[in-house]
Amino acid sequence: NADVDRSDPYCLVEAAGPEAQFELSEYKRRLETIYQDRDPSKADKVAKMIEKYPGQEHFLYETVCWRYAVPPNWDGRSELPPDRFEEPPAAENHFRTKTVSNKLNPVWNHTGKLVLLEGESLVFRIRDQDDGKDEELGKAVMPYEEVSQGFEGDLKMYDPAHSGNPILKVKVQ
Repeated sequence: NADVDRSDPYCLVEAAGPEAQFELSEYKRRLETIYQDRDPSKADKVAKMIEKYPGQEHFLYETVCWRYAVPPNWDGRSELPPDRFEEPPAAENHFRTKTVSNKLNPVWNHTGKLVLLEGESLVFRIRDQDDGKDEELGKAVMPYEEVSQGFEGDLKMYDPAHSGNPILKVKVQ
C-alpha cells in the first residue's frame, strides 16, 4: 500500500452469507436481545460493536448467533432457543493469520479450515493491526461456486480508501 510507511498486517478469512439482510436498526435490536438474554454485560456495547465493524453487520450477527446458540434464521421476535446446541458446530466460521510486523508485502503461509455452507462466500480481509481500531486495507470475496471447484491464484483486493492494486495469493481446496 503506497499510503503508509509501515504496516502490521494480518488476514482474516471468514465464511459469510449474504451481505446485509436487515436494516442496521434491526441488527442492533437483534444483537441487543441476544446479549440481554445470553450475556447482559455486553448488551450496552452493541452500538460500539456495530460502529467498529461497518459493513460487516451480517457477519457480526452470524458470529454472535453461533457463539450463543441462536439460529441465524431466528425471526428476531420470538423467544430465544435454549442456550445450547444439540450438536456443536463442526468448526468456527472464520480464522485469522498471525500479524506480520512492519511489512508492506507480508507472507503468511497460513493453513486454516472452516465450514462453508452452500451459497456462502469466502471473504478475505487484510487488516492493519493498530493500538486502537484495526484498519481494513483490502477485501476480496470468492463466491461458493469458485470455492467448491478449488482455486489457486491471485485475488484482487478491493478498498476504495487505499491506492495501489493489492493482490492476495491463495490456494483453496
